[in-house]
Amino acid sequence: MLMYNTVDLTPENYLLHLTPLPLATYKKTITPYLINAARSLIPAFWKKTATPSMTDWIMRIEDMRTIEELILIARGQTQRYQKIWLHWLQWLTNRQP
Repeated sequence: MLMYNTVDLTPENYLLHLTPLPLATYKKTITPYLINAARSLIPAFWKKTATPSMTDWIMRIEDMRTIEELILIARGQTQRYQKIWLHWLQWLTNRQP
């Protein structure tokens, strides 16, 4: 499992998910979920003067996590769910509001 890896903030990574990681490895990380959550906020705030807040982003990730949890547990892939989301859940529990 990859831990503490960094992703360069380039248009290629952000828009196309082009990373140096092998695709199979990349899909097993939380990174695509974090990027997709950020990308999904752009249309929601397109014509507003305000920018999405960290809370907006966290809520969007939590929506995605809940759906992913339901899908993977229904498929009997609890271990895969835990590998992807363990560090996120720990961070969410320990973060300072």
